[in-house]
Amino acid sequence: MRKVIKSFLIFVPFVISCSYDPHARPSSVPVSATWAGGADGGAWIDCKYIHGLMYRCAVFDNQGELWSEGNYALDRPRAKVISPADYNFFDGNVIGLKDGAMLVLKKE
Repeated sequence: MRKVIKSFLIFVPFVISCSYDPHARPSSVPVSATWAGGADGGAWIDCKYIHGLMYRCAVFDNQGELWSEGNYALDRPRAKVISPADYNFFDGNVIGLKDGAMLVLKKE
């Protein structure tokens, strides 16, 4: 029993220490941007509501380089305007939201 407890006490701190903390926010990334991603990568996302289903978004990599900027449209109506807590991922053209909705880059 002592071996099990000792193993558990060693394992738990290891698991807790493996949680992902994104890089410090680069100075080129707006304070309003939110990190979306995990240990394998991610992006800083900053979207402002325009009207209807449209948002103006800027997406930065973890070094602060601008990856994408433009008008994004929600792929379906939602009951509320998106918030930074809704961001899930960025794949180059689409900002995925945690509820499965997507913001899709509109070609200008």
